[in-house]
Amino acid sequence: MVERLVVWLYGTPIGVLSSPNDREFFALAWLPDAARRWGDNSAILSTSLPIGDRFEKRPRRIKNFFDNLLPEGPSRAAMARMIRVSESNTFELLAEFGRDCAGAVSLLPEDETFEKDRDSGYRVLSTDDLRDELARIDVVPLGADPDDDFRPSLAGVQRKLLVGRTDDGQWSKPYGHAPSTWILKPDGNFPSAVNELTCLNFSRMCGMDVPAAELIDIDGVPTLAIQRYDRNGRDRVHQEDGLQATGFPSNMKYESDKGPSLRELSVIVNEFGNPNDVDELLRRTVLHVVIGNADAHSKNIAFLHQPDDVGISIAPIYDIASTVSMKPVDEFGKAREFSTKLGQFIDGIEDVNEVMYGNLVDEGVSWGMGRVRAGAIVKGFLDTAREAADANNTGLSEVLIERIERITVGR
Repeated sequence: MVERLVVWLYGTPIGVLSSPNDREFFALAWLPDAARRWGDNSAILSTSLPIGDRFEKRPRRIKNFFDNLLPEGPSRAAMARMIRVSESNTFELLAEFGRDCAGAVSLLPEDETFEKDRDSGYRVLSTDDLRDELARIDVVPLGADPDDDFRPSLAGVQRKLLVGRTDDGQWSKPYGHAPSTWILKPDGNFPSAVNELTCLNFSRMCGMDVPAAELIDIDGVPTLAIQRYDRNGRDRVHQEDGLQATGFPSNMKYESDKGPSLRELSVIVNEFGNPNDVDELLRRTVLHVVIGNADAHSKNIAFLHQPDDVGISIAPIYDIASTVSMKPVDEFGKAREFSTKLGQFIDGIEDVNEVMYGNLVDEGVSWGMGRVRAGAIVKGFLDTAREAADANNTGLSEVLIERIERITVGR
C-alpha cells in the first residue's frame, strides 16, 4: 500500500501528498522546488491551494482538490472494483490512477521520477482494438490498463475513452508517462455525441474558443472525439475546474447542492485572471441559456495555468449540450424528461427556460460590472448568436432561433 505520493507539476516535484489518519483528511507537504520555481503564494497548482499554505484553517481543501481529479458515479465505482478498494478511498484511487490527470498534475510513488520519455509512448489501436476498448468501458473506465502502465483519471460522470492520436490520424493508447491527447465520448442512453458536436460548432460560429472535435463511428456507436485543450501536442497544460478553484468537494458541483455560484467564479477570475475573462464568463452564461444547457455546472468551466504565467485564463468550452433538446430514456427504454433546472442559477432564476435578457444583465451587474457594460455584452452575444443560428443548418436551428427571440422579449 502506497502511503505517500509525490505531486508533479510541469515536470517539477512540488509536494508530497499523504493521508495519515482516516483518509478523511489529506496532508500536503510542499517541496522546496515549488517555491524556487514559482514563489511562495503562487496559485500555479490551484487558486485554492497557494504554494506554502499550511491549510490549518481549511484542511479539507487538499482532499477536495485531489478528489476532483477522479471520475464520478459508475466510472469511479468501476475503478474501485478494479483495485478492490472502496470508491470513497480517494488516496488509493489516486495512487493507482493518478499518473495521467486533467491538467499537468501527475501523482507518482516516491521512488519514481517523472521522466516523460522513459518507458512511455503510444501503441496504435486497430479498429478491433477500439471496438474492444469500447466494449469494456463500463468495467475498465477511461481505457485504463494498469498492467500496460496506462493509469489515467479524468473527472465527470459520462463514459469516456482516453487516447492519443498519431500524426496520420490513427488512434493510439498511451502508456507510461505519455499523456492522453483526445477524449472519445460514445453515446449512451441518449444520443449525446451529435448534440454536443452541434453545440460546439455553434459556439465556434459565435466566436467562442472551442477545441477540435469530430464525430466518429466505433462499431456502430456514434462517438464524439474531442481534442484535449489541456494538452499542447504531447505536453501537458495545467488546468483546474471551478470546484477545485473554489475549494469545494466533488459532490457540490451544482448550486442547488450549495456549490459555487457564477458570482463566486467571477471572483476567482477577477482576483487571479484577466479582467476581460469576466466578459467571457458572461458570454458563456448567455450561450448556455441560448442553447438550453441546464447542466452547466461548476465542473464544466475550467481555468488554465500556463507554466510561466502567474495568472489564469478561462479554458475553452467543453461538456456542452442542449439539454432541452435531449430525449433521454431510462434503463427500460422509457422516455423521460431532462430537467430544466440550472446547474448554476442566473440572477436567482433556477429554470433555464425562465431566464430573460434582464436576468442576464443583472447577473453580470452582480459580479461588479457596470450595467451598460453588462448590457452591451449580452446584446452583442445575442446578435452574434442570432446570425450564427440563421446559418446553422442543423436540427437545432429552430430551437436556437426560438430561444433567442424569447430571451430578448421585453428588452
